[in-house]
Amino acid sequence: MKKLVTFCFLLSFVLLQSCSDPCEDISCNNNGVCDDGTCLCEDGYSGVSCDDVNRTVFIGDWGGEYECPASGSISADISITEGTEGIDAIEILIEGTQRSAKVTSPNSFVLVEQTEEIEFQGNIIFVTVNGSGVLNTNNSLDIEIVSAFDNGGNTVCTFSGSK
Repeated sequence: MKKLVTFCFLLSFVLLQSCSDPCEDISCNNNGVCDDGTCLCEDGYSGVSCDDVNRTVFIGDWGGEYECPASGSISADISITEGTEGIDAIEILIEGTQRSAKVTSPNSFVLVEQTEEIEFQGNIIFVTVNGSGVLNTNNSLDIEIVSAFDNGGNTVCTFSGSK
């Protein structure tokens, strides 16, 4: 009988433990939501408790090489600042042109697609610009900018640099 009572006690203890909420002691910040003991963070945040603002690692001045088929490779400085379109927005000033981007993870972003009208050899051409960037494990930054022209051609320019 004593063994049966002990067995029943242990069984009820195990059953009660398995019913405990894995999110009971988890605190997710910045509107993150706990799911099975892990925080699911809103766009723009990461980390165990959603405390890290993803765009922070990109903010600052970067120096490196800018390479475009038309101009070749030149030394270039770019500046990345906080954007105004949400916690995941950044603004990139590269070679005198401002580009908006959205941070998609703690180490990458995509340029917001923009269509521009330019005059080239007396003709008006529409150019659609997009691209992406990645922060590498050695804290270097690589950006690829793709310009697609309405006449069918395209150009890919790249920036590689560090803070």
